[in-house]
Amino acid sequence: MQSRLYLTASVAFVLFLSLPLLQTATGLLPSIGLGGVQKPVTPLEPSFASFHDGSLQAAIEGRVRRDLGLRDWMVRTDNELRLRLFGSCKRPVVANDDGWLLDDGYLPTKVLARDFDLVDEMLLRAHNLRRLQAVLATHDVHLAVCVSPSKTWVYPERVSSTHGDALHRMQGRYTYPEVFRAGLDEERVRHFDFGETFRQWRYSDAEGTPPLFPRGGIHWSNHAAARAAVAMADAMEQAAQRDFRSLEIARVEMSPVPVGGEDDLVKLANLLDTTRWQEPIGQPVMQVRTEDQGEPMPTLLVGTSFLWAVARALAADGAAVPLSVWYYFKSETKFENGKQLASTKLDLTPEQLRLEVLRYKVVIVEGNESATIGFGQGFIEAALRAFGEEPATEVPKELMHRIEVRARATR
Repeated sequence: MQSRLYLTASVAFVLFLSLPLLQTATGLLPSIGLGGVQKPVTPLEPSFASFHDGSLQAAIEGRVRRDLGLRDWMVRTDNELRLRLFGSCKRPVVANDDGWLLDDGYLPTKVLARDFDLVDEMLLRAHNLRRLQAVLATHDVHLAVCVSPSKTWVYPERVSSTHGDALHRMQGRYTYPEVFRAGLDEERVRHFDFGETFRQWRYSDAEGTPPLFPRGGIHWSNHAAARAAVAMADAMEQAAQRDFRSLEIARVEMSPVPVGGEDDLVKLANLLDTTRWQEPIGQPVMQVRTEDQGEPMPTLLVGTSFLWAVARALAADGAAVPLSVWYYFKSETKFENGKQLASTKLDLTPEQLRLEVLRYKVVIVEGNESATIGFGQGFIEAALRAFGEEPATEVPKELMHRIEVRARATR
C-alpha cells in the first residue's frame, strides 16, 4: 500500500513538472497576466556571459511568468474563491461587504502617530518646505504642497464595515496626516488639503456628480482629479500674480467602463471575474475657459501616482507648458501637446537640478494623506542644496512649541 502511494506521488510529481512543456506545446490555458507582479520581458540570446551573470536565468524566469498561464489561472481562481466564499481578497487588496475595494496600506489605522521620531521627521520636512518655498520665490518660482486624498478617509464607513470598530478606537489619537497638516499650517507653507476638500465635496455634490473615487480603484477618479487640477491652477495663478490659462471642465462624458487607473485595485486583486466593477463612470472633458487669453503655466509636479490624472487634466488645451511629472523623484515623464511621453530616469547633479527647476513657474510637491511620512521622496532636501541651502536637521524649538500649543488647544 505504501509503495503504491509513493508511486502515485512520483507519477503526479513528474506530471506536474511536465505541465510547462505540455502547455507550451498545446497552448492550453494561455496566460492572462497578473497585476502587480508581471514585468516586461526582454528577449535575450543565450551565451556564456549571460549565463554567468544570471541575466539568462532571469530572462527565462520572466518568460515563464509571462507565458505560463496555468500559474495565472490558479492564482486568480484562488483569489476568486476567497472573495466569493469569505468576502476577502488576498492582501494588499481589501474587499468590504458591498464590493468596494480598498488598499491595505491606506487603512487609517496604519497612520497612528505613535512613533515620535517620525513625527519629528514630518515637522522637519514642513520646516524645510517653508525654506524651499522662500528660496524659490526669490527666483519667481512658486511652490505649493498638495496633500492628495485617501479613499479610506473620504469614505470611512467603507473601512468600518470591513474592520469593525477600528476607526472608533482611533478617536482622540493623532495621526501622521494631522501632524503634517499642523506643521504646514504653522510654517505657513502654501498647500492644498484635498483630503478635507474631498470630504466637503462628498456631502455637497449634487446627485449625478461623478464619484470622487471609483469602487474598484485606489486613486481619485479622473473627474475628481480634474476638479483638483482646476483649483490648483486658479490658486497658483494668484500666487504667481500672473495671467495663466485657466481651465474648466467643459462637460462630462459617460464611459461604459472605468478609464486609465480607475480600476487599478481590480487589476491588483487578480480575480477571474471583474465584470462587477466594469460600471459606467463620468469622464471630464477639459478646456481653457472661454475668452481666456492667459499664458501657459509652466508646471513641475513631484510626487506619487496620484499625480497622473492631475497631469492629464493640466495638459489639456496647452494650459500647462512645459509640464513634467517627477515620479517619486526617480523618473521624469513629460507631457507635450497634451500627450504623455515615455518616462526617463531622473539622475541630476545639483546644478542640473537647479536649472531644471528654474524652467518652471509652478512647482507642486504631492503626497497622499495616508503616506505623509516619506513626503517629497528626497526632492525637498535635494532642491535646497541645489539652491545653496543646507536642509535643517532638527525641528526648530519655536515650531515644536507652536505645535504643542496647538495640540493642547484641540485635544
